[in-house]
Order: sequence, then C-alpha cells, then structure tokens
Amino acid sequence: MVISRQDLLFLSANDSELLEKVYTSPIEVLKTLKEQGKLDIFEFYNKLRKNYNDKHSKIYINVMKEVEDPKKVLTTLSALVTQILLFSENSNNKNIFMRHANFSEILKALQEYAENQNLIPCVEIIRLIKQDIKQVEQI
Repeated sequence: MVISRQDLLFLSANDSELLEKVYTSPIEVLKTLKEQGKLDIFEFYNKLRKNYNDKHSKIYINVMKEVEDPKKVLTTLSALVTQILLFSENSNNKNIFMRHANFSEILKALQEYAENQNLIPCVEIIRLIKQDIKQVEQI
C-alpha cells in the first residue's frame, strides 16, 4: 500500500489545517484521516481482523501467518478479491481504496498463476499485504 502525498492532499482538501501538515507531518495527517474515517483501507483491514475474531473468517489469519501451503494462497487471494469488491461498494473513494488494497496487483498475480501456474507472484503479494496490515495497525 502506497499512500502518496497526492492521496493525502486529495483527502485533506476540505481541511486547510491538514493540508498544511501534508508536507511537514504526513504521519499525523494519516492518523487524523484514520480517525475521520477518510482512508477506507484502514477500515477494510480492521474489518478483516474483526471478521476473523468474531466470525472466524480465515482470510485475515491466512494473510498474517507464514505461507506454509502455497496453494492456500490462491484461495486466500481469491477471497480477498471478493472482500475488496464488496467493501469498495461503500467506500468513500473507490479508486483510492482499490489502489491501496493492491487490487490490480492481486489480479495480476492470479492471472500469472492462471497462465503459467507460477505461485511466486501470489506469495509475494500475500507478503506485501501482510506488511501493509502491520503498518496500518501501527498507525
């Protein structure tokens, strides 16, 4: 997940105080946007975690644990694609959310597997998403 300055500027457009902080304190801007619910990716990853805790959904745990069975990566990514699509229907900005959720990268990895049975991109994208979730949980 790459939250660019452009994203921060766009999401802070109605708040002059936040706009001023985009270049000086981007982490503070991220925290404020998180508190205001303007960055959907924070809520999405939180929802995945809550679904694991409350409903025993396997998506969150399959992303967060070490890859033991590469074939499970395929079902995890497929389920994640479905969750991203469902969540995006109610997101504040669908384009930004899809980019932050690595939607196109996930689809490319699945396409690579479909064409060449190459699981390496799938495992790599799972690891990237795991890092993203850890970063989001620290903010």
